[in-house]
Amino acid sequence: MTNKQSSLLPVAVTACAFLFLLFRYGPFFQNGSPDYILHFTLVDEIMHWGKVPADAADRISVMAFYPPVAHWMAALIGWVSGSGLIGMSMVSIAAAFLSYLLALRITADTPIKLVLFLGAFLVLSKSLSLVGWEIVSNFFYPQLVGDAFYFFVLWSLTKTNRLAYRSAIFIVAGGVTMWLQPLSAIQIIGAGCILLALEGIRLWRDQRAFPSRYAVSALVAVIVAGVVFFVHPELKIMRQISTNNGALEFRYKHIMLVAAFCGAICTANAVRYVFRDGNMTDLVISAAGIAAYFLALTQFMAWTFLEDGSPYAIKKHMFIVVTVGMMNCVRLVGDVVDRSKGRGQMLAECATPLVAAYMASRVLCGFTEPLAPTIRALDYARQIATYQFPQITSDNTVASDVSLPLLSNALISRIAFNHPLNTEWWYGMKITDGVKYAMIRRTSSSDVACTKPHAITDKYAVVDTSCLISYMPNSSLNFSSTGNGRIYQGRGWSTPEPWGTWSLANLGGEIHLTLPNLAHEPLLLEVDGMAYITPRHDQQTIIVEINGTEVAKWNFNKQSPGGLRTASFSSDILKGDAMNIVFKAPGAVSPAQDGGPNDQRVLGFGLKALVVRSAS
Repeated sequence: MTNKQSSLLPVAVTACAFLFLLFRYGPFFQNGSPDYILHFTLVDEIMHWGKVPADAADRISVMAFYPPVAHWMAALIGWVSGSGLIGMSMVSIAAAFLSYLLALRITADTPIKLVLFLGAFLVLSKSLSLVGWEIVSNFFYPQLVGDAFYFFVLWSLTKTNRLAYRSAIFIVAGGVTMWLQPLSAIQIIGAGCILLALEGIRLWRDQRAFPSRYAVSALVAVIVAGVVFFVHPELKIMRQISTNNGALEFRYKHIMLVAAFCGAICTANAVRYVFRDGNMTDLVISAAGIAAYFLALTQFMAWTFLEDGSPYAIKKHMFIVVTVGMMNCVRLVGDVVDRSKGRGQMLAECATPLVAAYMASRVLCGFTEPLAPTIRALDYARQIATYQFPQITSDNTVASDVSLPLLSNALISRIAFNHPLNTEWWYGMKITDGVKYAMIRRTSSSDVACTKPHAITDKYAVVDTSCLISYMPNSSLNFSSTGNGRIYQGRGWSTPEPWGTWSLANLGGEIHLTLPNLAHEPLLLEVDGMAYITPRHDQQTIIVEINGTEVAKWNFNKQSPGGLRTASFSSDILKGDAMNIVFKAPGAVSPAQDGGPNDQRVLGFGLKALVVRSAS
């Protein structure tokens, strides 16, 4: 193989690895966090107007002031592909891959170090706090894109020895990244400042005299970086963002103790650079790690003593803290055990993009929801909102397509119908509660139940929400993720799964039916379901109430964990034609309480199917 061919081989492997990720995960999105919708509102605004207009806040609220560079990237791809949703997925994939590709290029220049990096990743990925996990449970989309910029800057810093070039890199990159993600920007500026300090100490040691000229130049660079940061127009937005609190959980509780441990590892590598045989890579990543720790500590002190910021903001630093701490650990251990003396470099260069693709796939494995149905439904909703249904206001119409996940329906409601997001939707409240109209997917049963649509296409109709819970006795309702029963569910249910839906026992799962023109006769409720039974939680009672009246108690145990259960009742307990069923599970536990997976949901009754029929 010629030198030219061997130099092109890593490039070809990198391109193939990236294309694999695009084809594997590009047609899907992460179905979990409402943050996804918020970021798409800004992408959609940019695609519609070609800018963020002065009156954007009237439509997208605080997202109008969010740093927009990552959203512009998605919008540019969206203009080409036809949807900003595709753009967000593709940018997320690219950012996850590039973050790990660059981190590996910086850290693992031999096969031994590559194996060490992979091993450390497999261990620390369980902490849920490595780079990329910003979009696993939550959807911190700009922060992931900022990670890729951050590692690109670190990689660039390892490639130059001149003070002027280094200073220009971190000052300019830090200023530009403020428009992308201010947290990444301050990490870049902090890393650059610590780098100059460590290099000055190394020069002092080598020259055995204080490097006055270097110190003055470095001080000027630090002052310029500080001015760029503190006068930047996005600084105010950064401080406002840091006050937001929310759900961000890691697999450890003592955040600052973990941060201090990572900072100590980075400090050990810095000491090795200054006083022993560390090289330029060690200088850059140790400086980055020390800066990341002190920034997390500063955020912690600001929250603890000044109540400035939030615990959420402290945790957001941990993705960089833990990842860069891991990189420094790999360097320290690798230089002890690695005796290859540069051998196998080509193998490492070719294997690196494959390892990076694997790591990115661990981040992207939650991209499982197909984009195409949501994109089509959004297009239909826009067509209806624009041409067929002028009665739409900001709070009277939602999307309620039972074939789509809640996130998609909420996104369509927000984008096409301008309905405000309601966090209660993710805690059991039906998206149609308190709303006059709903856009539903047409079926033969919906056409029978909702005979007077306000707008209609071949696939969808806008109807009164009151007709959606109309139920014909003897009709079977299926409560799986693709079933027809989801529209009848009220509060107290988890996300539907392929087999059915768990009730959240601390709330009690509600089913709301309307039975018009029902004769006064005994009725029978038939339910196919199961209780949450494990070796430790080996029995469970399910109490069934209809319109507040207890009609049955079903006992489940290891011998009979599920199956068909019935409850007879009189139609006299119905309130008019309304039938409200509640499944209660006293004493239920969560898998986490029961010693199983880290699942905090208190699982009560697993509902698969339901029928109401005449008992006679």
